[in-house]
Amino acid sequence: MQGNTRVPWRSIVFDAGGGGREHADTIRAMGFPVRAVGFGEAMTAEPKWGFNSPDDRKRVKEDKVVFVNRRAQMYGEFSEALNPTTVNKELPRYAIPAECQELIDQLEKIPKIYDERGRLWLPPKHRKNKDKKLKSRYDKTLTELIGKSPDEADSAVLIIMG
Repeated sequence: MQGNTRVPWRSIVFDAGGGGREHADTIRAMGFPVRAVGFGEAMTAEPKWGFNSPDDRKRVKEDKVVFVNRRAQMYGEFSEALNPTTVNKELPRYAIPAECQELIDQLEKIPKIYDERGRLWLPPKHRKNKDKKLKSRYDKTLTELIGKSPDEADSAVLIIMG
């Protein structure tokens, strides 16, 4: 770390997919407790020492009703944090500076899709099989919608919601 900036190691988060988990594992092996979050993982309770309290389990159960996966949760909550009309007072408030145009362009192209149960769903970042159709009214991945990988958007979401 340079200068007077001190970021706690627990605040450093990697996207577990696409090689991020391996980087996190390497840094953890050096003794630094960084975290890895899988955007496509199922909604599960964050691991805690000892056990997950009934309140933690209830929160996860409620999140499963609202979001399809971790990516949808993180982008959904990030969207709420950017919305000045959101009434959730517990949610931190953020704004994106105009000079972050690449981030703004990426976020504007990401659709909010709700499945038949009313849960927020986002298209996957990439196709697993180039010939395979997606299971939604959108037949495009995030990469296809944006025209490139949503790296800036993913980074912003990890910084704020990770």
